[in-house]
Amino acid sequence: MEKSVFLISVNGLITNADEALIPAMDRGFLYGDSVYEATRTFQKKPFHWSFHLSRLFESAKKMEIDVNYSAEELTAEVQKMIDQHPSSNITLRIQLSRGTNKELGLSRTLVNSRNNLIIYAKTLAPNPKEWLTKGWRVMSYRLPFQKVGSQTKAGSYIENMLALEKAKAEGLDDALFLNLNGNLLEGTTSNIWFIDQQGVIHTPSLSEGLLDGITRQSLIKLFQLNNIPYSEGRYSLDDLLKAREAFITSSTRFLVPVVEIDGKKIGNGLPGARTLELLNLYLSEIKKEYVI
Repeated sequence: MEKSVFLISVNGLITNADEALIPAMDRGFLYGDSVYEATRTFQKKPFHWSFHLSRLFESAKKMEIDVNYSAEELTAEVQKMIDQHPSSNITLRIQLSRGTNKELGLSRTLVNSRNNLIIYAKTLAPNPKEWLTKGWRVMSYRLPFQKVGSQTKAGSYIENMLALEKAKAEGLDDALFLNLNGNLLEGTTSNIWFIDQQGVIHTPSLSEGLLDGITRQSLIKLFQLNNIPYSEGRYSLDDLLKAREAFITSSTRFLVPVVEIDGKKIGNGLPGARTLELLNLYLSEIKKEYVI
């Protein structure tokens, strides 16, 4: 097994993870005043980088963060990390904070530095095989507040952390968020999909208040190209429980079957054949551009 190496770049200075330092007055640290993207590499090539870069700028715009880096400069910093990391396949997190405050306070006028750019890079192990043979067991988690519209990939993930910790404490793999109306949103770090009894694929609409995942976007385009029936809409937990199959998606996990929620089986309680077919279709598309 390849040795795991974890490096972090702070404003261009690359060190081992346990040696990395950020300013104590960094607004990302103080207030979650930051945006980020997470992806991976295939043989030193960043996965869907142009999409992640574009979304990073979009998130910064929504949060009114002035980005002090050009797209080319950000790309160069990420590439420098990829080149220096000894592993060919790594997970990448690119975090951009508004900058460093000169004193405590929420006002943006207190910022007296450029953005702080932090890039995390860690050797990526293959996804566990049992994800595809056994699937994920999850719980529902109702948010205490209402989200509306496509969400920003911001640095504050407290509710996601609490939901995941609650799920793990119960021996589960993840939690699925429900809004105040009880409608499905997404996983803690993923999008959720289900296949109904007629074979139509469904995923919650962005208008419900969820993140437009890059893998989500890629799958929708793939469905459109292959005339695969799908729908974006408003769905309840009951809709998921009545489904034939379900799965989550993310950039590092691809497609993972979901076989149980709140102790109730989805379909026959095993990874579905159609989900595995869609995974193979998606991986075939990736192989056109990447060596995996």
